[in-house]
Amino acid sequence: MIKEPALVEVLRLLRDGAPSTWHACLAHSGAEVAPLDALTQRMLADHGVEISLTSDGDATLQIAGPRDTLNANTILELLPSSAGAGVRKLEVVWTTDSTNLRLLENARVSSVDGHALAAEHQSAGRGRRGRQWLSPVASNLYLSIGVRLARAEQMQALSLIVGVAAADALGALGYAGIGIKWPNDLQCVGRKLAGILIESAGPTPEGIQLVIGIGINVRVPAYVGEQIDQPWIDLAQMTTTPRTRNEICAAVLAAITSALAEVRRGDGAQFFTRFAQYDVLRDKPITVHSADRQQHGIARGIDEKGELLVEYADGVRATSAGEVSIRLS
Repeated sequence: MIKEPALVEVLRLLRDGAPSTWHACLAHSGAEVAPLDALTQRMLADHGVEISLTSDGDATLQIAGPRDTLNANTILELLPSSAGAGVRKLEVVWTTDSTNLRLLENARVSSVDGHALAAEHQSAGRGRRGRQWLSPVASNLYLSIGVRLARAEQMQALSLIVGVAAADALGALGYAGIGIKWPNDLQCVGRKLAGILIESAGPTPEGIQLVIGIGINVRVPAYVGEQIDQPWIDLAQMTTTPRTRNEICAAVLAAITSALAEVRRGDGAQFFTRFAQYDVLRDKPITVHSADRQQHGIARGIDEKGELLVEYADGVRATSAGEVSIRLS
């Protein structure tokens, strides 16, 4: 069976050039030549690779149809002029362990404010509370954005602000029915579409550096979808006229950088009001999971700090995102 690093290399070579033989592709990656078993063929087919077997056992591989590959120049051309100031640098890499980790490492030696990094593949993608984020190659959107804020209090409920901005952007592209599950998940029909992870790179003389990561399911290959341990959906299931991944990246990047500019101007509170239209928990029974207990209550929206309001038997209390995880009861 083809291993993930070899699959990444095979797809990179195919998308960069002409059809290749199986042996030639694997020679580039340094992997062992192996027969095309059923799972290998399925993995390749899920990525649009046409496979032709020769009489001597070799396989000719070719990408079928258009190549929906991320391209930095294309994304920059699609960005509205108003987003230019917020995106000082945009990189697209073929593979990395985690786009958030790469920007956090950069932040130790220089400013990452306005630095956006997208990857075709992550070998160690991460979600909130240390969870794994499956990141198949050339399928979804894995994007991180560096930002410097003048004051720590501007971080307040930033994941909600980013979530609203991303939901707005996807809605404008024609993807309807998106909601936000407090504090950081985008959903559609109760299934997870995207996740947001915000991490601090520490204080600087000018303020605090953060890295905002967002992963969006654009087209999840079937063999990957079977490994996801919760209900999920991708953008491909939500429309008959899909947008390219470059269009999606540009729209989300522009919306997030615009929202960050409003946070810097002190206008972030408006997003808390707008969150109400996306709130999938509002007035529903939930279970609040903390480190040492579970509590049952009714979600009652958010307060002026972006904290979740939960009505328990003894009254309404606010809950911070860093303390808990939430499940619908």
